[in-house]
Amino acid sequence: MRTKTEVVTSISALTACAKKWLTAAIGEVCGNWNNDRFGYVANLINNGIGKKNWLENVEQVSLYFDKSKRTKTQRAQFVRTLGIVHSHGDTCNAIVINQVNILMIHLALKGHINLRYGHQIMLPQRPEAFEPFYNRGLVSDGVAHIYMASTPTRYEYFRTQIPFEFSQFLDELGLNHRSTRQRTAQNVLEAMTYFGVGSLKNITIKTLSSYFIVNAEAQAYYLAKNDTISKASDVTYNLFLKMLDDAYGSNLIDEWESLRISRALRVNESNLFEPKEICSVRTLDTLGQVSKFTCDSLNHKDFAIDTFVKEVTLLSFGDFTFSVKKDLSMYRPDNLLDQSYWKTTQVDYINTSREASTRKAKSIKLTL
Repeated sequence: MRTKTEVVTSISALTACAKKWLTAAIGEVCGNWNNDRFGYVANLINNGIGKKNWLENVEQVSLYFDKSKRTKTQRAQFVRTLGIVHSHGDTCNAIVINQVNILMIHLALKGHINLRYGHQIMLPQRPEAFEPFYNRGLVSDGVAHIYMASTPTRYEYFRTQIPFEFSQFLDELGLNHRSTRQRTAQNVLEAMTYFGVGSLKNITIKTLSSYFIVNAEAQAYYLAKNDTISKASDVTYNLFLKMLDDAYGSNLIDEWESLRISRALRVNESNLFEPKEICSVRTLDTLGQVSKFTCDSLNHKDFAIDTFVKEVTLLSFGDFTFSVKKDLSMYRPDNLLDQSYWKTTQVDYINTSREASTRKAKSIKLTL
């Protein structure tokens, strides 16, 4: 598992590739904020690299893209670190961040950088915002087609652009499995960018299984660090494997099921880190506590007793390992490594509710 984003080629080659991408984003004529906002922002980023080549510190830039929710102030600070100054407020900052994130995906797929595990793939929510990236050739076909297939709204918007071989599967899918569909698309994109696979034709079971194992290692790694922001979620591919099999005549589903049954996807998490015994001091100072602890031999008004209490740090059930004290509530269907039909139905059941509070209540009822 990679914990740092690293340059693979050289800073000069990396910079040249980024500037070529930004030139395509700018277009033939450099526009302004009013007539070509997309190209205008790309030009700001390009000028920022000229003033202060932040690609020399690409690891720090990558660290910004995690699961944290950023405030307007934090977004503005990040944009300033890129050497970009403008007067268009948070709207412009959001476009800058979107373009920088997709630029880093491009650099990874071109083999100039290796993205760390946990670098968040932040593609635009609205298909209208993604369209300029596609029309100007700024994303690989593989990334574009997975994005177009990821939700019913995006598929409907890009229906004429998505390859015909995917259409039958997506038409049959309709409005079903919305949350699973988007989650699967995100996982496939993560595997592609982590291993530098730009085309859906080039996705192999080795790529998918390797990322699955990396994700399992990350679950144990961040659990050991008690990092609740970077902690890994479960990985699922099944929904889109059927689409790829139908399109290319592959047998990804059968191969994946064979791996799962053979337990080749298991990770021996005990080899990844050593659980640390945690002791905390508990003070006994009430009448009932002191009397019970000393068999009524001491007066609670005169004595307070400090005793060490050991905490069981880790507990494992099959493939799932968690902290008893802090993460017991995480033992629920959407966090299990199991890829069975049972798990899929439980996750879909939870996601049938629109309200977040209702989904949370259902999920809690399904915890251990």
